Amino acid sequence: GPNVVVKGPPYLPEVSGETFCRDEVNEQCKSAGTCSTCHTFNQADINHIKSLGWNFIRLAVVWAGAQPRDEDALDPDFLQRLHAVLNLTDANG
Repeated sequence: GPNVVVKGPPYLPEVSGETFCRDEVNEQCKSAGTCSTCHTFNQADINHIKSLGWNFIRLAVVWAGAQPRDEDALDPDFLQRLHAVLNLTDANG
């Protein structure tokens, strides 16, 4: 299955949108500066993943997103995004 990851703040995708992700990262787009990546994950992505015969994702959970400050608390926005992704995937088996 695909990796679901955002490599910088906020470190998790937003559960929004109505079209599936069309990431393009390869040597050609890197040299041309035209690479694209997604910052959302939604039902259309799940439908597309299932249409390819896949039944799992790899969800990256980056600690820097969960605890961006040196304090005894997790970031509530990060937790909201995490639960939104988990709820969406759970609802889809």
